[in-house]
Amino acid sequence: MFHLAENVEKDQKLNKEALNRLMELKDMFSKKYEEMLKREREIMEIKAVLERANSKIEYLNLRNRK
Repeated sequence: MFHLAENVEKDQKLNKEALNRLMELKDMFSKKYEEMLKREREIMEIKAVLERANSKIEYLNLRNRK
C-alpha cells in the first residue's frame, strides 16, 4: 500500500486492480484494528476482575490478622 502511494504522481489515477488492492488492505487494517480494540477491552475486563479479586484477598487477609 505504501509502495503504491509513493510511486503514484498526485495527478495520476490508479487502475481498478490497484484500487481494489488498496481497498482490500484498508479493510484488512480496519478488521485488525477492530480485533485489537476488542482484545484491549477483554484485557481491561480481565484486569478489573483480577484487581477486584486482589482487593478481596487483601481484605480477607487483613480480617484474618485481627
